[in-house]
Amino acid sequence: MSLSTVVSTFYNFGASPAAGRLKLISSSGSTPTVTGGLPNDIPNTDPIAFYFNGGSGTGIRILLVERNYDKNYKQTFCTLSVYDPSSWTKTVNENSSAYEYSDGAPLLNIYNINSPGGTDAGTLYGADYTGTDNDNGRIFKLIHGKTGSAETLTLDSHDYQFVPTGSGATAHSVDSVFNTESGTDYVYAAAQQYSLSGSPSNPANYTYYNSIIVKLDPGTLTPVSGGGPSASLAPNVFDLQYYGGSFYVTALGGAQWNQTPIKWNFL
Repeated sequence: MSLSTVVSTFYNFGASPAAGRLKLISSSGSTPTVTGGLPNDIPNTDPIAFYFNGGSGTGIRILLVERNYDKNYKQTFCTLSVYDPSSWTKTVNENSSAYEYSDGAPLLNIYNINSPGGTDAGTLYGADYTGTDNDNGRIFKLIHGKTGSAETLTLDSHDYQFVPTGSGATAHSVDSVFNTESGTDYVYAAAQQYSLSGSPSNPANYTYYNSIIVKLDPGTLTPVSGGGPSASLAPNVFDLQYYGGSFYVTALGGAQWNQTPIKWNFL
């Protein structure tokens, strides 16, 4: 795949039934154009997709994550499948039951995936934004492999669960970055944290605390020496990127919607 081609997903709430789409968009010309993708809609799901190097000689693959909800709009476990984008052949079928962490909690809401190349190809590091009031976000890794002619996708037994530092807060993981520094590999991860004192529909009921950043060993997903966790980032960080030897974050600084009177969020 050319670096000028990106994978995009869409969710149409207005369709009946609601459906998602996965498309490839090329920016190699003067105007971005749809150049491929799944030929059919993905029913009843909020999808998100990621390119990754499949390793084991498989080449580029696309991970499709279907985020699912029950009739009360409560999130249920997500389903994962893998496609070969050269033919849109499904190489790993959707899971019929939840991928589970070692403590039995389900892999619920994949927010981010990043996949290194080289000897680490086939390993996918991700952030699970739980979106619940009784659990904290996690950093996990999926292993894409090949047994004979069959491709597989498994959830590694190692994960990192954020522990909030604010009194009564819940920490939701929002992003992770795989980085190589002087030949040593690390996973960096960020999480926002807040507490809720009443109805979630009222912005005044949220108290935001400084966001958390942590530096993890990529094998065990445990903090390395001097790697935190540290609640040193602005409140409500929602993106973490590595560029040119530095990390950059974006943050809203507080609640994610307007209220009357308008309350501005300053970092």
